[in-house]
Amino acid sequence: MVNFSKTVHINQYKVKVLVDTGASVNIINKKTFDQLINTSRTQIHLTKTKTKVLPYGANQPNLKVIGEFSALVETSTKMTSTTILVLETSHKNLLSG
Repeated sequence: MVNFSKTVHINQYKVKVLVDTGASVNIINKKTFDQLINTSRTQIHLTKTKTKVLPYGANQPNLKVIGEFSALVETSTKMTSTTILVLETSHKNLLSG
């Protein structure tokens, strides 16, 4: 598993993320989501999700998932459409890699 920080664009908004090659989901915190919807040129629809997020090494879901949305994520070498979960947390944003 490799972790490193990187700046990406989510719907054309710069977001600093931790790229985690062992992660199975993409996550942003509520603060980043609020900034994203206030500055995004595209409309973002947050929908309910049944996805549970477990912190590494835990067996009980204790991270509150607010919802999910589809977004265009761009790096310097790649562009892809993906689902991003929004969590009620102060942890760093996480991009699966």
